[in-house]
Amino acid sequence: MAKMMILFLLGSTQVGATAITSLRIVPIQSEKMFLLSVTAKGEGKVNVQFVDEQARILFSTDLKNKQKFDHKFNLDHLPNGQYKLIIDDELKTTEQPIGIGLGGVEIDPSTRQYLYKPLLKLDRDKQAIDLNWLMAEKGDFHFEIRDEASNILFSDQLTASLAVHKRYDVSAFPKGNYFVTIKGENQVFYKNLYLN
Repeated sequence: MAKMMILFLLGSTQVGATAITSLRIVPIQSEKMFLLSVTAKGEGKVNVQFVDEQARILFSTDLKNKQKFDHKFNLDHLPNGQYKLIIDDELKTTEQPIGIGLGGVEIDPSTRQYLYKPLLKLDRDKQAIDLNWLMAEKGDFHFEIRDEASNILFSDQLTASLAVHKRYDVSAFPKGNYFVTIKGENQVFYKNLYLN
């Protein structure tokens, strides 16, 4: 059974202020070590995690506001097996599989995966919600807007495509809190919005 990945979109809704990361991973030959360099550009939070096959967090740290993170991971104490390095910023989650074997750390950049997150922005002047998302053809998703009583006020089907750019008119919605859910087969994204 596939695992359900739940991601909460609680960050900034301004693209210019959103934290974006770049990373460099260098294995140390014939050692159970690697060097990681992560640079966060922009405002917002970036999370760095190293997890085992059961998704148990072995290391975690948060970077904030244009911070640079350089770390040498010594994995001598870990058994041989498969692990994952996860870099989560406000626009995407980057997952790099890392193997530990008899020859040391095995890192293949071609196995790196990127999960792009939907970017929702409330345009108060036009009373609309803008959705921009580099889906990379990850499958179909269902988009819903609910009120505080969990009534579905609007729903839309997002079909698998490279990118989605949509505007949803919310001018008829009364003032209040709303909850946007974007749900796919293995992922759920949430965003709380306040209309005034």
